[in-house]
Amino acid sequence: MLKRIVAILIILGCSTGAWMVLAGSINSRTDSSGDRLKLNISSTWGAAQQQAQPMAIIESIADPTAAERSRVQADLDLEYRQKGLLWYSTYVVKFAGAYTFLNATDAARRVTLNFYFPAQKAMYDDLTVSVNGEALPFSSNDSGISAWAMVPSQQRVEFVVKYGSRGLETWRYNLGKDVNRTKDFALTVKTNFKEVDFPANTLSPTEKMAKPGGMELVWRYSNLISGFDIDVAMPEKLQPGPLAGEISGFAPISLLLFFFVMFVVTTVRKVELHPMNYFFLAAVIGDN
Repeated sequence: MLKRIVAILIILGCSTGAWMVLAGSINSRTDSSGDRLKLNISSTWGAAQQQAQPMAIIESIADPTAAERSRVQADLDLEYRQKGLLWYSTYVVKFAGAYTFLNATDAARRVTLNFYFPAQKAMYDDLTVSVNGEALPFSSNDSGISAWAMVPSQQRVEFVVKYGSRGLETWRYNLGKDVNRTKDFALTVKTNFKEVDFPANTLSPTEKMAKPGGMELVWRYSNLISGFDIDVAMPEKLQPGPLAGEISGFAPISLLLFFFVMFVVTTVRKVELHPMNYFFLAAVIGDN
């Protein structure tokens, strides 16, 4: 019996070492390739997006002017993509923002909208800027676009910006630097998924409604002062790489329990099993 116990312990030790090597190899491969694959996904699909609340420059006024009214909508369609042993949460976003600015001066002024892109390395399809339903020409650079309109004294102008784009993992709306005041603001986010998550230190929606196949989330504020942003995190898919690593890491425990039961049963029934039988059993279990 002592020989059997020693043989079983030796076999368990060898099997545990083999499983640990396998688990380490899987985890190392996953960790080493994860950042590289994420960069590949970002370069071909798009990075995490952070759309900023735009400002306007009113002629003769030095400081940028905040919007008096903002009505924003973002439709997020989640699409999982696999690279190597990992799944990545990519999405398509359709964005539409209507921003109202007041020319509070005593004369007609040129009001210029400065709208910044949510990510520099991204594509923007059907990008349009309009005022009162009429398309405006705009100039663009790496950081965003600018468009302007002449606005009479004490009158308001509403700029509407629309585009389609693609992103990765999170979609964020930045209300401003540090603690900022936002007036008459409403953001509606529609998703094609229900497992919506909001990262720490972000604003939770004021309204949340389940829709067929997804959710409708609303952030509505009349006069908000906050240093937090709005952030929607895409749900993650079960990762095959880390899962395989964890299963391999815990496999020796199940093997130990199996051998313990086998040892007890054969001892009670007085069945003599050669240590090689345990070796072959361990090999068969490991192969499966």
